[in-house]
Amino acid sequence: MQSNKNIGLSFKAILSLLCFLVVIFPSISHVKNTFAVENQNSSEEELLQKLKEIQEQIKQSNYDLKNTKKEVGTLSSQIKLYDAQISKKSLEIKETDLLIAESELALNHINSELSIIDDEIEKENNFMETAIRALNEYDSDIIKVLLRSGKFSDFFDELNSIQQINVKISDVLKRIKLSKTEYSKIKIILEQEQDEQLLLKSSQEYQKISINQKRGEKNDLLKVTQGKEGLYQKIIKDSEKTVAEIRNQLFVLQNSGGSLRFGDAVKLANFAATLTGISPSFLLAILSYESNIGKNIGTGNWKKDMYDCYVRLGKSAFANTQKAAFLKITSSLNLDPDKMKVSREPAYGCGGAMGAAQFLPSTWLLYEDQISAITGHKPPNPWDMNDAFVASALYLKDLGAGGQTDATEWKAAMRYFAGNNWDKPSLRFYGDDVLELAEKIHKDILAIEK
Repeated sequence: MQSNKNIGLSFKAILSLLCFLVVIFPSISHVKNTFAVENQNSSEEELLQKLKEIQEQIKQSNYDLKNTKKEVGTLSSQIKLYDAQISKKSLEIKETDLLIAESELALNHINSELSIIDDEIEKENNFMETAIRALNEYDSDIIKVLLRSGKFSDFFDELNSIQQINVKISDVLKRIKLSKTEYSKIKIILEQEQDEQLLLKSSQEYQKISINQKRGEKNDLLKVTQGKEGLYQKIIKDSEKTVAEIRNQLFVLQNSGGSLRFGDAVKLANFAATLTGISPSFLLAILSYESNIGKNIGTGNWKKDMYDCYVRLGKSAFANTQKAAFLKITSSLNLDPDKMKVSREPAYGCGGAMGAAQFLPSTWLLYEDQISAITGHKPPNPWDMNDAFVASALYLKDLGAGGQTDATEWKAAMRYFAGNNWDKPSLRFYGDDVLELAEKIHKDILAIEK
């Protein structure tokens, strides 16, 4: 057994050590709001300056494009329009590149803060173990302490040391609890930043495909006209489609693995749109835009591209929710889940969206009763065109498309694409593109309905 003197010293040493812990490890509560404050390092300052410059150029590009659209009817004006559209999309891609770089800096900063808190918690736990081990080894029976001490003053010194150690242990426990609470809050911030970065990478894919389409249209026009105005006017006149040609052109839906005649697609859209109060041309624009952009759609497997993907991203609860919903849907339809195609896992995020509507399984279940009430299919089938069109129309209505104005439809398209991030300026290209496509589709619909 240790001597009284050694025991007393060990307690005093532990007490001093715990006091030192309280001093050298500052409160980490300041971390809570650090991510709302601009990082002052030179890399972020440079990024912010570049972003500001690009955003000013985009404003000017929007103004130029608006004026260019007024100049129509000639080959030179059409080429000028293409150039303006390509220039705007190019600037938007540069903006997205900068926003992704900014997001990387933010993620690095957040991960660094989490690492610091991890280290603090580990050190505090180590000190706790040392103090508790010493208390457990010490015989705290008051009578034995008194007999060992010899002097009342030594006895009370030892009791006081024990009491102070217990107080410090309690303080450190509170600090550890606070650290873990702050860690959890910062973890949520990390997940939100990661989700925003996935959205940026998703939008970048849309932007790159969209700009390539515009470049292709411009090059095709220059090729067939050979840069001659007379030939352009002749082609415009000769290319006016008849009603039959419009009706029979293909309305491709890659996400469903097939296509419809445009006239048939219009019938489905009219049926769904009339009963939900949205514009059929807007509904077709959303479905068409998503299909033309999403080349990876309809080629995936629920387990590999949805369930396993979300598990890898650390979203096991979400993965299990989607798995249960998908198996419930396929079981109710007597379908083999392993044979039903869903969207493939892209370079960003996960797949798992079903059919032409591209609903995730859990979202589909939310709309099942409403779909059935309109189509009469019980249960409705995400891979059935009629059910899918109605599902999309119901969802767009809930997003505000029932107003059938440019403003309400633009906002609905943005909410469809970006959710709560719908009003971010860097993502507005999506709503702009969808409304442009809806206008073209509307003209074709008017032609076949005359």
